[in-house]
Amino acid sequence: MKIAEVAVDCPTKQLNKVYHYLVPPHLSKILSYGARVIVPFGRQRMLGYVIDIKGQSEVENLKQIIDVLDADPLIGDDMIKLGKWMAHRYITNLAVCFNAMLPAGLKTNTIEKYVAGNSCTNEELKAFMSKPRTLGELAKKFNVSSDDVACYIKEKVLVKHKFFQQKSSKKYIDILSLNARSSKNQITKGAFRQHQLFEVLQNQGEVVYQKLPTELKRAANTLVEKGVVQRNKTQVFREPDSINIKEKVISDLTAHQKKAYEMISESLNKHKQDNFLLWGVTGSGKTEIYLRLAQKIITQNKQVIVLVPEISLTPLMVNRFKSRFKDDVAVLHSGLSQGEKLDQWQKINEGKVKVVVGARSAVFAPFKNLGLIIIDEEHENTYKQEENPKYNTVEVAKKRVKLLGGVLILGSATPALESIYKAQKGEYKLLKLPKRANSRPMPKIDVIDMKQELTEGNRSVFSRKLLNHINNSLDNNEQVVLFLNRRGFSTTTLCRKCGFTFKCPSCDLTLTSHDSGNYMVCHYCHYQIANPSKCPSCKSIHLAFNGIGTEKLQKKVQETFPHSRVLRMDVDTMSSKDSYNKVYQQFANGQVDILIGTQMIAKGFDFPNVTTVGIVIADMGLNIPDFRSAEKTFQLVTQVAGRAGRDEKEGKVILQTYSPEHYSIEHSSSYEYMDFYTKELKIREALNYPPFAHMIKFDIIASQEEKVRSEAEKVSFALKEILQNHKIKKSEILGPVMSPRYKLRNNYRWQVILKTKDLKQWLDVLNKANFPYKFSKGVRVSIDVDPLTTT
Repeated sequence: MKIAEVAVDCPTKQLNKVYHYLVPPHLSKILSYGARVIVPFGRQRMLGYVIDIKGQSEVENLKQIIDVLDADPLIGDDMIKLGKWMAHRYITNLAVCFNAMLPAGLKTNTIEKYVAGNSCTNEELKAFMSKPRTLGELAKKFNVSSDDVACYIKEKVLVKHKFFQQKSSKKYIDILSLNARSSKNQITKGAFRQHQLFEVLQNQGEVVYQKLPTELKRAANTLVEKGVVQRNKTQVFREPDSINIKEKVISDLTAHQKKAYEMISESLNKHKQDNFLLWGVTGSGKTEIYLRLAQKIITQNKQVIVLVPEISLTPLMVNRFKSRFKDDVAVLHSGLSQGEKLDQWQKINEGKVKVVVGARSAVFAPFKNLGLIIIDEEHENTYKQEENPKYNTVEVAKKRVKLLGGVLILGSATPALESIYKAQKGEYKLLKLPKRANSRPMPKIDVIDMKQELTEGNRSVFSRKLLNHINNSLDNNEQVVLFLNRRGFSTTTLCRKCGFTFKCPSCDLTLTSHDSGNYMVCHYCHYQIANPSKCPSCKSIHLAFNGIGTEKLQKKVQETFPHSRVLRMDVDTMSSKDSYNKVYQQFANGQVDILIGTQMIAKGFDFPNVTTVGIVIADMGLNIPDFRSAEKTFQLVTQVAGRAGRDEKEGKVILQTYSPEHYSIEHSSSYEYMDFYTKELKIREALNYPPFAHMIKFDIIASQEEKVRSEAEKVSFALKEILQNHKIKKSEILGPVMSPRYKLRNNYRWQVILKTKDLKQWLDVLNKANFPYKFSKGVRVSIDVDPLTTT
């Protein structure tokens, strides 16, 4: 009998461990690598993935596989290898990695059902429960209570089982057409609707049943019964909405574009596995290079994945690629419905398309002959998965092209510091696009010290210079973009009499006030209350709504420029999946004068009529206690500034700050990337932060405050023991300390951070040792390898 190695999807099992199961004879011919199976696991039935099939096992008393869910495996050999690498690299469960590769619609829901057990003596109950029934069906038939069911299960009158069903299914429509020998004589003379439908089918050949009006559906049902009409099911693919913007026709590449294209083409022609870093200023034409390389890949009968950092940018890239490659493009991102995701995934899996455009999870698109992965805006934090498995998309893409012998392109106007460092060390081939494709200069950035504005009597959120430029742009029928990387109306609400501050009871963080809807909300757990009229502590009506978010900024803009057409783009306004498309279309058509937004508008927007960009508070991110805060501020300023002056009209950027002397503000305002990079690199080296060391963050989480600290100390002690016993060099263990966000969703958090120059040895040891060890009940240890932030 064959033995299957199965990665069981058991959330309580942390690490990369597989289990052996016997393959029953009736399944041996249909079972293959990558198939999903149902297996017994303890007293339960669990979902698992077959990662190997062999002839023998050293394990005794093996249980049998219960069922196979897939005739055709969902995960190919290369993805099994990738999953194993991910499980080891990110110290996690192997099945969790496979789950991340599949669309939500292919994942399964478990349903509890009951069957009659050996102790059941009630003949009516035994007959009814001879096939699996849900609790609702049981209660409806016999009016049993939950106590009755518990008693039945205990006495084995009923046996509980878990059954699996797919979350989403393929969509089918019914196609109606006339049978070959059909004639009107088969229809009763007075049946007007049946005659009407017959004539429609005679003229059109076929119609979709679901699109017929109700009265014709009834006629269709009758004609199908008579054999006049045949009804056949056919699958349809649900297509996501897209933006309809005319693509710019670019006939010739610039000298820098041509050089970059030719160097990458050489690797593609020679089928070399290469990693390129394409460093091009905003507007330098990186997307045109992507498009031409995709065309080259398609002519080689290979496939390409194009990744963008956010859902909001996906429609823009989809528009560019669909304009060029029509129906040869599929889309994958979390903004799609489950049905749309399933259909897009199926099109890719069946080889119906050659290009996939999507966000982070599209890196797992099931192409069989992948030749190129492009990661646009590679520096963005959103390429890091924050839930288990906590993978970095760039690292996963590097591993995938290495397994397949393909090419990886990382594109950015402001590359991650680690990326430039790796390019200098020879890990990436660096390609530069130092000028805009249309030869226009980068817009001049004017730095405004808001402290000086206040000293001179200006208490407005707008500096005098920004006001002047907005007015000039509006007078000339030009457009304005205002950037503020914080949503909501006010960030802090307090009582001016007693000092009471409104905080979330579950997270101990200040509530953000929203004027639209008149509520305050915690953006972490979504706890919500109505905006207060008085202090709950001293009953004073003197409340201060401090701080500013995009909603308050919108109100001030409308007050200051009452005749302008203003739109806001942030998480609160982009609630539906087509919200971004609508705003983008309106702005492109000139229906909006001033666009206000968070980092959603910092990239991807390419509008020739934008002449003024205002960065309202540039140094907001500098106050975050994180080692990347200066880098992120530099990147955001540079990206936002790049929205101005992208065509013939000259652009102007007004950067408002309370820290004009900070090196991040100073260098970003003059586009001096390498000066910033040199300064920041020295600081990172002195503090032993990436790229000079790897980090592993251990978050210890529990609902009991007194328990978290003691468990965090256990984690720290265990790591120090490993460090000593294995003599791992060039490593240090920091903490335990309270996490910057100490309380979230009624859970308390401590953290331990490991810095090391020998990541490989630590990964080997931690995976082999089944770390984390068992801790007290109710304590969770979350491991994040190479976290992008320590907060």
